[in-house]
Amino acid sequence: MNNSEYPTPDARRVRTELDKVFYGAGIPSDFWGPPKAPFRFHPYEMWNSPSVVPVHMQDAWWNKLLSSPDLLKKPHLVFVCCPQSDQVAMTASFELMKLALANKHRIQVDNAATADTKTKLIEPVACLYNVTDDCTVDRRQAVRDWIRAYQTAFRVVAISGQPGDAVMKFRVTPTFVFSINPMTMVHV
Repeated sequence: MNNSEYPTPDARRVRTELDKVFYGAGIPSDFWGPPKAPFRFHPYEMWNSPSVVPVHMQDAWWNKLLSSPDLLKKPHLVFVCCPQSDQVAMTASFELMKLALANKHRIQVDNAATADTKTKLIEPVACLYNVTDDCTVDRRQAVRDWIRAYQTAFRVVAISGQPGDAVMKFRVTPTFVFSINPMTMVHV
């Protein structure tokens, strides 16, 4: 059985060279196309104190990531959260993956339901999606395993849930944490 005989839905949607790159990287076809940014962030409460991370601080962090592709070469951990929608978190996360591709980085995109941390990460930039802050204990452990297994990579985790809850439940300390409100997301 070969892939051309039984193509996946994403494989059938490949039309351009860029589509082929996104498909090869593992980005689901719903997230191909022009950038969806800019995003509107939502303030969130810190997980280790009662202080709130304001929108302007998240804007500054996001702009720093977009304007400093060298950050993608460092082992940062980024949580992109959306309390109401994993699709919105995935959209923002995949924008960072597209940035990595545009800057000639190789990327790896994994679905949390099927991610295999026993195989060595070969790409310097990685993204994990299909994560919720209220997932099962086994899934939570699999996410932690993925984060730790690839600690030398720039990692982005797309999470449906509250940022503070996610950080507490996954017991890791991200470099950047973003909270996107889908009701205020700008659609381009």
